[in-house]
Amino acid sequence: MPESVLAHVAASIPQKENLATSALVYILNRSQAARHAFHALVEQAVGTVAEIGSLRVEETLADGKRPDVLLLGTEGHRIGFMEVKFWAGLTEAQPVNYLEALNESDREVIVFLAPSRRLASLRNELVERCALASMSTDVRSDVALVCEGIRVALVSWSELIEQLGQSTTDDRQALADVEQLRGLVEAVEAEGRFSLTREEVD
Repeated sequence: MPESVLAHVAASIPQKENLATSALVYILNRSQAARHAFHALVEQAVGTVAEIGSLRVEETLADGKRPDVLLLGTEGHRIGFMEVKFWAGLTEAQPVNYLEALNESDREVIVFLAPSRRLASLRNELVERCALASMSTDVRSDVALVCEGIRVALVSWSELIEQLGQSTTDDRQALADVEQLRGLVEAVEAEGRFSLTREEVD
């Protein structure tokens, strides 16, 4: 597949996760069909969750926490967070600080979006961090766990992009946007390099 314009522009940008996050949120906010496809993937992993009405990028919460994406319900209420990953290590706040910011309920969820070949190791990292924080953890499947009553879904970029493409076939503009994001994701995933945080190195 030829390099997309978005992937070409991103080649010189260090923080590709931020660019991909902004592009994804733009697509999901613009297209109801795309939101439904994303919502279906989350439910496939962890069961029924509230309908997603909109998403906001890096909005600072009242307690100072700043998740990658805030998930909002159809009435504007918070229903969870999404953390977007490629090869960068987890931040110090992930996932414990964000779990603490949510309320145990059937309505709230944390979604981790990452390359498919990273999902298994990412799940293990999340379980280990919850254990270190003395949080109860129940691994439900390869792509789902419950930590302190909060459901955590792991979704792969490849599966999400595929579902977004299928859901937007009747919307030429949205489909074109998805293809631009697909080009960026494929380029970044091809790099395949893990970056460790300072804590992980120590």
